[in-house]
Amino acid sequence: ARPDREEMIPSLSRVLSDQLSADIQKIQPQAEGATARRALRRLQAVAEHFPAFLLLLAEPWIEEAISGHTQAVLVHCARIHLYARILDDALDENLPIYRHNLLRAQTLLWQSAQALCSGEAGLDAEALRLIGDTVNAVQSDDKQRSPAHWGAKNHHLLLAPLLLSGHSQAYQRCRPGLSTLIALVQAGDEWRQGEMLADEVRGEFLS
Repeated sequence: ARPDREEMIPSLSRVLSDQLSADIQKIQPQAEGATARRALRRLQAVAEHFPAFLLLLAEPWIEEAISGHTQAVLVHCARIHLYARILDDALDENLPIYRHNLLRAQTLLWQSAQALCSGEAGLDAEALRLIGDTVNAVQSDDKQRSPAHWGAKNHHLLLAPLLLSGHSQAYQRCRPGLSTLIALVQAGDEWRQGEMLADEVRGEFLS
């Protein structure tokens, strides 16, 4: 990699992190009490750690000189993931702070969805397919926990590669590998939550 590219990716990661931090400040401006502090920490973890992973997925389709379009796509895809975390917490925790965060995040969701769906009709259809993959896999995983769903239930993370590549043949060839990479990262979360303790889950994951 060229030195300027090695500098560009960390710089872009900071831009995304700063934008997510600003969004989080609007969504949850206060953190009074242990539950609110935990909710805020989970959102701040997205701002801190997610940009680097998003750029790992999208890096092959990031040009040498970052265009305004590319940066906007990355920002909006990062916001979609932030919304997914907020929605996930609201469904899992079902406490007022999480529901309020979900309500306050609606403006952010609509803004990013509108921006991302203003491109070519073909890409819009593919983007909706990825969101459909995500919703269906989450529902299936809720019914029966299975490593088979761990990649697909995070397919919203493929929005950036899809949109930046223009659904190119290179992206289509890489998509299964990117989905597997996402599943491996999800496996880390599942392991920390104790899901890997079950022999059946662990065996299925290794298979």
